[in-house]
Amino acid sequence: SLYFNLMGEMVDDASILTSAISKLSVANLGFCPPSGCRSFKELRGRCAVSVDSPMFWTKDGRGCDVKVEDVTQWLGLLDGIGVLIFAVCCVLFAHRWMPRVVRQTDEAFVTPGDYTVWVDHVPRYLNDQNHESYAAQLRDHFQRVLAGCSSGAVQEADAVQEVVLVREYGGAIMMFMKKGQILEDIENSKVLQERALARNNQQVVARHAKKIEEMEGQVCAIDKRLRIQSTKLDEERACCSAFVTFKHQEYQEKVMDEYRFSRHWLFRLCQSGRLKFGGRRIVVKEACEPTDLYWENLDFSPWRRMARKVAVALLTLLVLVVCAGAIAALRSNPTAAETIRKTTWVIERAPASGPDALGVCSWELYSSVSCAHDAPSSADWGAARVFGANGTLGGGEN
Repeated sequence: SLYFNLMGEMVDDASILTSAISKLSVANLGFCPPSGCRSFKELRGRCAVSVDSPMFWTKDGRGCDVKVEDVTQWLGLLDGIGVLIFAVCCVLFAHRWMPRVVRQTDEAFVTPGDYTVWVDHVPRYLNDQNHESYAAQLRDHFQRVLAGCSSGAVQEADAVQEVVLVREYGGAIMMFMKKGQILEDIENSKVLQERALARNNQQVVARHAKKIEEMEGQVCAIDKRLRIQSTKLDEERACCSAFVTFKHQEYQEKVMDEYRFSRHWLFRLCQSGRLKFGGRRIVVKEACEPTDLYWENLDFSPWRRMARKVAVALLTLLVLVVCAGAIAALRSNPTAAETIRKTTWVIERAPASGPDALGVCSWELYSSVSCAHDAPSSADWGAARVFGANGTLGGGEN
């Protein structure tokens, strides 16, 4: 496809950079005959390549061997195959090459993530008697899972070392961090205000005073939103997910093996009752490293995260629909006629009216800009209007 584009002559640009880029596009596909493409039909049926011999490709106008309309579908098929190959390479890179590199790195280094699993899709609330002891209930659950492992039971009472719950704060952690950043900005503005006051620069002092007032208003608004969250105890909050740390790396691998089918929703439908927690099918994955963990992004429930993803997907779909509608509306506008109709005026040679008069020996009009000898000319065209020697208008041949 790129070869056909490069062989074309449809794009002509004075700039070297834009010309080089445009010649790689499909807009440069094919070329018109020396006489030019005089209609949209001829433009669509222009020549793609002209073959003199099996080894050379020429564009000298001595016949067209392959037209653009004959190879368009095959070029489109090749483009589709290229896109498919690129997509396959991306999938292999994301699901084969990257996991292999991560696995090799994990084998070379021992980190806290090798002892910990991340538990998602947990029940938000347990019953009234057990919700306050959520962490203890989750610890006992994984102790039972280790005790019933098919690869070897683990009977140690302290096999599960620690359970950290991610509670739902409704975005309060992120707002609290934002408040801390605003308070730091207020302190910086106060220092700059004092320096401006020492220089007796009242304009800068007033600007910082206004800025401090605005930031203090933002702090008050955040405090009002956090006041609702401050009335709840951590034990009363819903649970979004959890991190469970084991005593040995081997125990973490055993649990990961037991929950190997929990990563996909389809396989999770067949999760046994022994692996469920609180009647829910849970997801168990290897935990990330502590430095890669952002707690402010974890205090949202899975449903709220899913709602945000759906909102972004719908917005993207809306943009695509608007763009497609705009393109369809532009294409639906009436186009010019299929054939470009032009009138040819032929001037008839008049006899000389004196020894000093100039006489027209011969007239011939060419359809080719370069006046090619083999291009159609007015000698082959029918006359539409003919003027006589005295300037009168006469009838033509057509």
